[in-house]
Amino acid sequence: MTRCLSVVALSLFMAGAVGCGAGGGSTDKPSGTGGIGGPSGTGGSSSTPPGGSGGSSGSGGAGPSSSTGGSDGGTGPSPVEPAMDAGGLGGADGSSDATDGGGDAGETGDSASGPYGIVSCQPAFEVACKPAIKFTNGDPNGRGKVFTNVITDVTATLKDIACTTCSILYRTPDEIPQNERPATITLVLDTFGGVAQTYPATATIEFDLDYINTWAKQSPALVKQEMLGVLQHESVHIYQNYGNNGTGEGEADLVRTRVGYYQRNRWQKGGSWKDPYTNSGFFYSWLTGPCSFHAENYPQHDFNFPYKLNKALAGTSGDASYTAVDNLLRQLFAKGADELWQQYQDTAF
Repeated sequence: MTRCLSVVALSLFMAGAVGCGAGGGSTDKPSGTGGIGGPSGTGGSSSTPPGGSGGSSGSGGAGPSSSTGGSDGGTGPSPVEPAMDAGGLGGADGSSDATDGGGDAGETGDSASGPYGIVSCQPAFEVACKPAIKFTNGDPNGRGKVFTNVITDVTATLKDIACTTCSILYRTPDEIPQNERPATITLVLDTFGGVAQTYPATATIEFDLDYINTWAKQSPALVKQEMLGVLQHESVHIYQNYGNNGTGEGEADLVRTRVGYYQRNRWQKGGSWKDPYTNSGFFYSWLTGPCSFHAENYPQHDFNFPYKLNKALAGTSGDASYTAVDNLLRQLFAKGADELWQQYQDTAF
């Protein structure tokens, strides 16, 4: 709640009234990060750093997006090492080296690439979704080194992450709304509180240095996974059709999950399909199919589900976004969201 109020205060100063909660019809979509490393609870499904406040906030108007974190109040980084399979940690330069083997994925048609569907930057988006990168490190010789020690080429990494986001959410660059095609993405590491937040209208990602520093004593592989995961989540908010807080944050964590930037101990039971962050994100990924992060999947999964979900959310807000998701699930799987959620709870854990 504290972080939500600070964002509202800044918003009022900068660009008019902004409300907390799943504000429908916002000009600047709310956004945040659900990736904190420790196991999530069964409420909002996203952890916050030690001492951080839970709760997800949304935007009711123009201005900054919401802070990160859900309602479970997590405990910071976990010592569990991430799996080192394809798509998990990226290449040596910090870029996402996700699985992209030959052949199609069976159920999904010819737009799926590799055994897990599309989980990496596709050639069609190399131009449209690799904008210029502006990077500012507010503490380059201190807390910021935790980030740059593992993300050694920030420009190449963030370009690849943005391209991966577009490749998962769209099939051609023409489908990306004109107002979601930034010429530059700005990444700022500084003391903001919380974890990270995104201003979609200016394509600005703010990543909190104090949070980054909570990972200082973890292994390089684990730190890299978390840094890439937060950036992957935040990049989604620049390009996605957001819907409401539950669907927008869930879709961002869906993309993060597909590329493998979560620790396995985050896969937990409970909550609702309407929850933001990992609760809905993991559910969406279960419907999409197996990936490097999880083998569990709906038997009739659809590797193109992230694309279809993003398309279904276009132009929606508030409860209409949940209705759009439910209608999509009925169309694809002949079952509604509540029934599929119960099957997920009963079989995926």
